[in-house]
Amino acid sequence: PTVLLLLALAVTGSKGGLVAALAALLVFGAAVVRAKGGLVRGFVKRAWPILLVALLVFGAVGAKTVGPRLLQAGGSDNNSTQFRVYLWRSTVDMVKSRPLFGFGPDAFPTVYPRFARVGYTRTAHQSWLQIAAEGGVPALTFLLGAFAFAVRAGWQRLKTEQWANAACGLGALTGVFAHGFFDAGWSITPVIALLCVTLALCAPESRQNGVRGEPKEQRRGLNLAFLGATLILIVGGYGTQKAANGEDLRSQADAELRRGQATNAPQEAVQADAGSARLWSFLGRATPIDNRDVWEAAFGTASQLQPDNASHLRSWATQLEALPAPAARDVTKQGELFDRAVALDPLNSSLRLERAKWRLDHKNGRGFDDLEFVLSEWDA
Repeated sequence: PTVLLLLALAVTGSKGGLVAALAALLVFGAAVVRAKGGLVRGFVKRAWPILLVALLVFGAVGAKTVGPRLLQAGGSDNNSTQFRVYLWRSTVDMVKSRPLFGFGPDAFPTVYPRFARVGYTRTAHQSWLQIAAEGGVPALTFLLGAFAFAVRAGWQRLKTEQWANAACGLGALTGVFAHGFFDAGWSITPVIALLCVTLALCAPESRQNGVRGEPKEQRRGLNLAFLGATLILIVGGYGTQKAANGEDLRSQADAELRRGQATNAPQEAVQADAGSARLWSFLGRATPIDNRDVWEAAFGTASQLQPDNASHLRSWATQLEALPAPAARDVTKQGELFDRAVALDPLNSSLRLERAKWRLDHKNGRGFDDLEFVLSEWDA
């Protein structure tokens, strides 16, 4: 079964899955050698032809499927790698924003757009960062501590009759740990919350009997340490509902505006989650051009909430361009906004092109500088 599973994994071409599987097998093998070194050596001597054939088949399949993806993963032209890099940076920003409590279990899909540097995604494609973003750094520390405790206990059990279970457990933990660096398919935060509650209610505690030499008596009780970790996750969910409500209202407003319907949903969205720069920027774009005070205030708020995000400044400049009769100060303001946006995101070709068009429309020869920059990037 193990060989078939490895072949199936190689056919899928999953880079993270392959790395996790190899790490799990290495640790499992080391654990078995530690537990039953003599038996392992005897088995290898008898079955080495079968093992060699399996290794060659797996290597051949992997070289055709996973191999090319692994070689391309480190390149700057690999879209998957670049997407993950920017996604992880955005997730780190989420962690910095609320490091203690996080945004709550399963909050990533609704909160991530407030910090996004790339397109929308439902997961962080990295379990450990997503756990820190949703549950806070204490939740991540607790989970890593639980992993360390389990590994230590399993390693000690390798010299007992339960060595087989311990070796399999160590391999599984290694696979989960390694895969967490490449993807977030394991929705771990809700599982942690359930685990903590269960342990808080049912975790056995031990006490020494009065008679020397007799085993410790086991009893069930409330484990305050696990309960405290659970409360951190529960408190961390405070911002989840606000973010979810704001995003729901934004989606509703977007649909209504596309149908040409009047709506107050953009204002209701920022009221539901006033800390979301994404919602404030959406309010600015959704506000009619003749209601200048509202959309300028909205773009200004978005820029204050996310001062390093060029998209808010770009949207602000675009809105000024839509004025029917822009004054001289409006033109000057547009130039300042475009310059600030390009300073924040200098490699954004579409932003450079938009500024080039604006400059040339206003008879500013520096627009050719932007065009030359874009062409040089395309030729690179």
